[in-house]
Amino acid sequence: YHGSEGAPPPDLSAIDAVGLRLEVRSANARTAGDAAAELPERVRLSDHPELQRLAWQIPGVEEVSPAEALSLYERNWRHLDRERMLPRERALLRTLTERLGGGRLLV
Repeated sequence: YHGSEGAPPPDLSAIDAVGLRLEVRSANARTAGDAAAELPERVRLSDHPELQRLAWQIPGVEEVSPAEALSLYERNWRHLDRERMLPRERALLRTLTERLGGGRLLV
């Protein structure tokens, strides 16, 4: 883009206005954080207090698959207390969204 100096391209200003971020990268590109962002085989509910709280309707279950965890977050989003989420739980949700949700959280 070769517009006026310092001004964002017109089509990107709308993205900025709604607080989104545009990122273009190769589908095969891996970032430095990818190793830490691998999907776990199982998600232990006790390690993620908000997820555990959302899973009240499945008593006696201690672990769920990553797909089940993402589904719990999505189906119960309105009940999720995002202010109380621990950093590791936020990281899990981000990883689940990126790896299983195609970068989109369906809420």
